Amino acid sequence: MNAYNIGKHLANADVYLAGPINACDDATAKDWRELAKTSIHGALIHDPMDRDFRGKEDMNVTDIVETDKTEIDKCSILFAYVSQISVGTSMEILYAWERGQHVIIACPLPSISPWLRYHCTYLAPTLEEGLEFVAKMISGLYAGIDHDG
Repeated sequence: MNAYNIGKHLANADVYLAGPINACDDATAKDWRELAKTSIHGALIHDPMDRDFRGKEDMNVTDIVETDKTEIDKCSILFAYVSQISVGTSMEILYAWERGQHVIIACPLPSISPWLRYHCTYLAPTLEEGLEFVAKMISGLYAGIDHDG
């Protein structure tokens, strides 16, 4: 990870939930998001699954990408659960990172791309640890710490 200052606490932050959707079943695409919505308090959650385009992606390319980018632009935190390789999730991570947003990644995969490691504020090995980190960011418990990797 790069040196990155989390800064003051992010009460009332907006959080975008990035993670695999395309070609995923309901459990893979939705279950972790529902857990995130009940675990992250004091933030407005932006969930792209609220606009479920599975099976209709090719007919809605512009709507999917532009709406996702608009939602990400509203957020100060992007939380990504990388449970499997996903081009869309990787693009969302890079998009948020390049705009100076906090990118928190939870990735239980045994091998993690240097690109994911580089483009994040914090990398957690489990979904639960990632969600706990986001909750602490919002509550101010991680205000002002640097991550250098």
